[in-house]
Amino acid sequence: MYNDNVKAKFGTNVDLEIYHDGSNSYIHDRGVGNLNIKTNVFRVYNAGGTEIMANFIQNGASELYHDAIKKFATSAAGIDVTGNIVVSGTVDGRDVATDGTKLDTIATNANDYTHPNHTGEVTSTGDGATVIVDNVVDAGNLKVTGNGTTTQFLRSDGDGTFTWATPVDTNTVYTHPTHPGDDASIDTGALTGAVVISDLDFNVTTDTLGHVTDANATVATRTLTLANLGYTGETNATADQTKADIEGLSIELPAANLTGTIAAARLSTATTQVESDDSTKIATTAYVTDKITTLIGGAPSTLNDLNELAAAINDDANYNTTLTTALGTKLPLAGGAMTVSYTHLTLPTKRIV
Repeated sequence: MYNDNVKAKFGTNVDLEIYHDGSNSYIHDRGVGNLNIKTNVFRVYNAGGTEIMANFIQNGASELYHDAIKKFATSAAGIDVTGNIVVSGTVDGRDVATDGTKLDTIATNANDYTHPNHTGEVTSTGDGATVIVDNVVDAGNLKVTGNGTTTQFLRSDGDGTFTWATPVDTNTVYTHPTHPGDDASIDTGALTGAVVISDLDFNVTTDTLGHVTDANATVATRTLTLANLGYTGETNATADQTKADIEGLSIELPAANLTGTIAAARLSTATTQVESDDSTKIATTAYVTDKITTLIGGAPSTLNDLNELAAAINDDANYNTTLTTALGTKLPLAGGAMTVSYTHLTLPTKRIV
């Protein structure tokens, strides 16, 4: 322990002294170089160690406190100050106190402004309205040529000049013109069979005001094909086609349309199919005759129909059974055993001498 005024000296030339003089404590660096204190966080407390007075953080803020309350701190963006700042000089060249006084005066007087009144050819009132007295502006000052009449008005021409202009037909009642145009007639006689309307154009011509000046219409026709209806199958239906072929055309015929009489000419003839054709096509009389002829083959005329054949077997519906029974009573050509019944007779014996 060192008594008052006893100095702890460090350095060859007594560069650093630490001592207490009875009233104050001192760290006296009297040599060359810096007095360096190395630490991550450097804090200064009051004598009782209860209040922080300053705080310096490595790579962070430097903070100053007043009565244990932080008032000043540095940051990466600048400084943060808590409370008021009192400046006696200038800030960035500006006298803050003087500028503040001016701003206070402007704020005080901002809502007390009274618009002045002016008299003469151009007058103004307290509410800021401005009025030009009648007949005080000369036409020459407005660059207007001549004097207008009571039916004219002053029109700005867009180049800084004004012209006296007369309104156009302000009292005229506009009547839209009538244009007969062309009739859009359709020759219905031309619309037969597969001929249909393909295009109907209406052409209307107007002028710059939008008034109709002409109107006409054009009509175009064309012949409708099965391809236009989306059909890609056969396009020539004949009597040789089957019911399935016709149904494959996907043509819908309502029952109400299937009325009337088919012309005899359409029923008189048809295509005769080959005899080997066993499909569901229409069979003509010639086709049927060919089939029957083949069935008869070379049978004699007395046995070439079913009635003659029935008579030949005595109209016996069970002829097969009857024939089988009859054949069962016959001896086969290859021979075999035969069973017969006979009666033994006893004849008288006579001796012949």
